[in-house]
Amino acid sequence: EYDFKSPHSSFLVNLDYVVGIKNYTVYMINDIEIPLSQRKVLDFKKAMNTYFMKTIDLCKGVPHA
Repeated sequence: EYDFKSPHSSFLVNLDYVVGIKNYTVYMINDIEIPLSQRKVLDFKKAMNTYFMKTIDLCKGVPHA
């Protein structure tokens, strides 16, 4: 499964490469900054939280559905 999400109508990002979110900016590796639209902020943050929980579970060895 691939973890791609659109933080803005002009961008599609792989959540594996997101290092943080602050205000309406998504910070990627290599110091890339992507705008986060106000319309998509809640959905994108929810997707990031789900991705982080899945990653934590994998590190703990917990199977994820």
